[in-house]
Amino acid sequence: MTNQSSTGINSPNIISEGNVEINYGLSLKEFEKALKQQAKTIRLGLEKFHQDQLNIERSVSDKRLQDITILELELNGVQSKLDDLDAAYKELLIARTDSDKAIELLRDKIPEEQVKLVKEAIHNKSNDEISQAFKEIVNSSSPAIAEAAFQAAKLDEINIHYLDACKYFHKAVMLEDDNPLYLHHYASILSTIGDYRKSIEYYELALACGLKTYGKDHPDVATLRNNLGNAYDILGDYPTAIEYYELALASDLKAYGENHPKVASRRNNLGGTYKSLGEYAKAIEYFLQALVSDLKTYGEAHPTVAIRRNNLGSTYYFLSEYTIAIEYFDLVLVNGLQTYGEEHPQVALYRNNIGSAYKGLGEYTKALIYYEQALASDLKTYGEDHPQVALYRNNIGKAYESLGEYTKAIIYYEQALASDLRTYGEDHPRVAKRRMNIGGAYHSFGDYLEAIEPYKLAYKAFSKTLPFKHEYNKSLREKIKDVEAKLIKL
Repeated sequence: MTNQSSTGINSPNIISEGNVEINYGLSLKEFEKALKQQAKTIRLGLEKFHQDQLNIERSVSDKRLQDITILELELNGVQSKLDDLDAAYKELLIARTDSDKAIELLRDKIPEEQVKLVKEAIHNKSNDEISQAFKEIVNSSSPAIAEAAFQAAKLDEINIHYLDACKYFHKAVMLEDDNPLYLHHYASILSTIGDYRKSIEYYELALACGLKTYGKDHPDVATLRNNLGNAYDILGDYPTAIEYYELALASDLKAYGENHPKVASRRNNLGGTYKSLGEYAKAIEYFLQALVSDLKTYGEAHPTVAIRRNNLGSTYYFLSEYTIAIEYFDLVLVNGLQTYGEEHPQVALYRNNIGSAYKGLGEYTKALIYYEQALASDLKTYGEDHPQVALYRNNIGKAYESLGEYTKAIIYYEQALASDLRTYGEDHPRVAKRRMNIGGAYHSFGDYLEAIEPYKLAYKAFSKTLPFKHEYNKSLREKIKDVEAKLIKL
């Protein structure tokens, strides 16, 4: 087991392994600075895409949509690391340790000069430079190309360079197509970038190899089945997802017994799928089993316990059992405050959820208190133009609209729209939703002339991304028809 110690926030990190000390020269502060710069660069890239799109004034091509989606995924990935910086930093140090071990195993297969280049990068340079050092091996005629490609791809994935990771995992798989580890990682990155059908193809190949290598009740086979379940879940094929989740659960029960985090995780996943199916009683049953197990494992004040309670709260929310939902959400908030402190995105999210439950109860003034706390927190964390800030402003707008305060509602909706336009550009579904809300507020207010334009712009955007019969398009057609009829009468 590795033990991590640090002599200060700006000092290089040292990993102790037995009697050997390995110095990885990147401090937590430097890591945070690099992530913030990466986030800024991605945001600038997104802004350029949107500005270019406005300049050429045509529909977004499939290629441009893919590029924008990847940038959005990478921005979310960087932001997730910033939200839990300690965990991300630990992941980075483990990756460097793994790279160190990998290059030692490859020492007999590659020239000593290449070994030195990788070692130098591991100890003194960035993860990008370590990845590049492994890629130099891939570009050689070495017998270690597959493993070098795999190591480069792992670093690219941790560095949130998803397309590069995809490219090099694919190289590893093409060179060793019966390696379950390579297949698994390639399937996983395909899932990360949203290519779920292709990820299923490679998960199934990995599973076939894993079954031959390990047998049906091995933990790695259970993980593959769980990940297949997750891919089918995202695609909306819930019965198939449940089949895989149940196989993973049965296997992990044999391997670990009742009260193990992996068993709890499998039950949580089953709960999530039954929730998506609208089978809330079954969802609650699985979520409760996961919660009971994780309480035994972690105790009260642990983020995983908070996740389980949050899932229970959201299920009761969908059942319109808002009082029970609030009981769970309150416990989640207490946990979050203990874990993260006042001004953390996770705490803001928990407050938002409480606000939504109070809104469901019709207690709009209480809802506003929690929504505004969530907004104030995330404004400090992210600044003005962030999707979560836009979401909280939208929710505040909804609460004011429910109170009949349409002018205030429109102010918040328009702030949310302005932010999302800068983040996503014209034809994004979130932008369309904001416009739909603005139109709805003007419509309810009786200002039909102001309602018509946002309705039509929302319909134009949704028509590009959603089927004609989708509920949003159907609703907007009806709203536009109603507003136009009322304008004629004026």
